Amino acid sequence: MLEAGEYDARSRAVLYYIAKRISLPAERLCGLERWVAHRLFFAREAAAAHDDDQAEQTDEDRLRATMKSRNKRGRLWRWTATGTSVVVGAVALGLTGGLAAPLLAAGIGMLGVTWAGALATVGGIALVTSLFGVAGGGLTGYRMARRTGGLSEFAFLPIGVDPKLPVIPSLHATIVVPGYLKPGTDATMPWRVPCARHLGDRDVYALAYDTQVLQELGKAFREFLATQAASYAAGQVLKHTALAAIMTPLAAPMTLVKLGSIIDNPWGMAVDRARKAGLVLADVLQERVQGRRPVTLVGYSVGALTIFECLQALADRGCYGLVDSAVLLGAPVGDDRKLWRKARSVVSNRLVNGYVGSDWILAFLCRVHDQQLKPAGLMPIPMPGVESVDLSGVINGHLGYRKQLDAILSVIDIS
Repeated sequence: MLEAGEYDARSRAVLYYIAKRISLPAERLCGLERWVAHRLFFAREAAAAHDDDQAEQTDEDRLRATMKSRNKRGRLWRWTATGTSVVVGAVALGLTGGLAAPLLAAGIGMLGVTWAGALATVGGIALVTSLFGVAGGGLTGYRMARRTGGLSEFAFLPIGVDPKLPVIPSLHATIVVPGYLKPGTDATMPWRVPCARHLGDRDVYALAYDTQVLQELGKAFREFLATQAASYAAGQVLKHTALAAIMTPLAAPMTLVKLGSIIDNPWGMAVDRARKAGLVLADVLQERVQGRRPVTLVGYSVGALTIFECLQALADRGCYGLVDSAVLLGAPVGDDRKLWRKARSVVSNRLVNGYVGSDWILAFLCRVHDQQLKPAGLMPIPMPGVESVDLSGVINGHLGYRKQLDAILSVIDIS
């Protein structure tokens, strides 16, 4: 059952399905969501300010207010009639599971009159607040609890927030999860430009968990690339010597040995933290810290593993209607149909597996560390409900995900 003030992910999926069937561009529906969110937010702010003013009144003020109640009711009606309170009609988005949204453009004025009084109450303010998840700061105000044992950091960092403008929540939030990071950068860095171009119409948060571990993994990848460049230069010299016939067959095994010695420990630590972060992320979503609105999850490398673990935990707990879509890029997870069916069961809209068949780094690490012979980041998942997208036309391997997120999100059509 849907509750007042709730915009369920399944409702959103139905809306987009209907829009597709009637050839209504998805951008129009996104625009409608944004429009409704803005008006709900400003109505909530106006109602909250009114409550604050009432609380500060003295006894004399209250007496004057009572004497002028008739005038106040008249002003309230004029305020409603001008369309300012039309926004409260959008509360029907929660009351009807979102199915009233297509009617807002034509008949929201009448709905606004109906619900104006409700939103002006403490309960009405709480209803809209629960929708956006802004009580206590929402995701940005989340603080790690003791149950996050094994993680030294777990926080949500907003992306694309202009400090000069009020932070207006959207009806749909996106959480992006990084994998390896460039040393000296934070969890938001890889996502800033891609999110500005593709996700500018919604709230976007970067999940920051054990950033130092992800930076160490990124550093290990960079050291490996430097080693490979030196090896390539030496190999070019050896080609012109008598040692060429001896060294060429040994090149591939030596490369794998170098990869294992440089990356194995940082990779193992990152995988361990990613799994733990996935469980904590499931806790956060289950507790509705993000509000009663749909969430899209996007992650690359071990960040995709975090999302997959989160989906498994949500499925085990029977938490449906929380996740709108999930995008896994270069995921170091297996092809077990049972696990993918569980993940699919808690994703209301799109479940995307982005892969590169030539990602030999992922293949090696998964085979050595996790004993996975067929990681999803290397191949399509032939299962109904899972969109497998070949990204080999965009990147050559695992180290391309962080740098090419903009192009990847375009191919996947994330917006």
